[in-house]
Amino acid sequence: MKPCIWWHTADRSPDKKGYYLAYKGPSFGDDSSGIRRYYYDNKTGNWATGSTMQDHSVNVYYWTDADPGEWVESDPPVKFRLRPTQNIILESAWKEVLTAIEKYNIISALSR
Repeated sequence: MKPCIWWHTADRSPDKKGYYLAYKGPSFGDDSSGIRRYYYDNKTGNWATGSTMQDHSVNVYYWTDADPGEWVESDPPVKFRLRPTQNIILESAWKEVLTAIEKYNIISALSR
C-alpha cells in the first residue's frame, strides 16, 4: 500500500466535489464502518454514498484524495518491480517521505 495523507474531516474538507477514498464510522441507522469511495458535495459539505439525491448520507471521519485506481494503472505487479534496496536513490527518497509524514502527524496532533 502506498502512503497517502489522510485528513480528518474536522480539520479539512476536499476543495471540490467528487468521489474520495474515505473512512466512514457507524451512525444512527447504520452501524457499519469501513473504507470505500464516498461522494463529497462541497456546496453542502455533506458526504454520501453517491452523487444523486436518493443516496444516503454517511458519517465520514477521514478522507484522502489518493486514487488507488490510478496507482494500479501505473504500478506493475510485484514480480516485475525492483526491490527498494536495489536503488539507493529511491530508498533514500522513500525514507524522506515517511519522515515528512511522521513530522506532519506530530505537528497536526500538537496543533489541536
